Amino acid sequence: MAKHAKHNGVAQALGGPGGEQADIMAVYQALKDLYPDAQSELLEPWRDNPVDVLVATILSQATNDTLSGRAFSELKSRFPEWEMVIAEDPAKVEIALAGGGLQKQKTKKIRGALTKLKQDFGEITLEPLFDWPKQECMEYLTSLPGVGPKTAACVVVFGLGKPAFPVDTHILRIARRLGLAGEKQPAASVQEMLEQLVPDEIKQPFHLMLIHHGREICSARKPKCPSCPLRHMCRYFRTQAHPGK
Repeated sequence: MAKHAKHNGVAQALGGPGGEQADIMAVYQALKDLYPDAQSELLEPWRDNPVDVLVATILSQATNDTLSGRAFSELKSRFPEWEMVIAEDPAKVEIALAGGGLQKQKTKKIRGALTKLKQDFGEITLEPLFDWPKQECMEYLTSLPGVGPKTAACVVVFGLGKPAFPVDTHILRIARRLGLAGEKQPAASVQEMLEQLVPDEIKQPFHLMLIHHGREICSARKPKCPSCPLRHMCRYFRTQAHPGK
């Protein structure tokens, strides 16, 4: 009963007669038609390795994809093996990460996470997690330095191939505008909610489509509402972009 009450506002906000799941699927289908190639365009080569995903996602914190991608490439170029990152002088790692910003903080997080992996598994690896239940993976990953729910979920879905739904700034913005989330609802809370609402089989592609949509149409400033296929179910469009429509 409590769970139904918790998510009842979602169905009301989106106005779908079929409940929360039907509304989520309506959003998914609209974006699938708009971005049929989002998955192939946004998946990076480093997503084959869960440790690479971990490091790349830490680098993506509080910056854009261009800068974080540049920092990751520079880091791998200078330190082809992750063992080298924890063995090297931190100042040299910071130099490699300078192009992505916040290099001191991110060097500390990355070295801390890699060091803990080596302590726990005898080498810098996340391979044992392939055999763990998803919840145990999330609990372990969020125990690593610099890893919160979003970063952990990225590792789970892209590095380990398990269903998870990371919520980044684009997805948080879209969820709030659609009425899926409250205006001040924290990202971790929104992620927990969408983790339950989004079916496992569409979690990865839907995540990528929403990121694409946040970049292309539902931008933070001057969103292109008239071009958005979600405008008929969007609280922001009804109340702010075009009140009275």
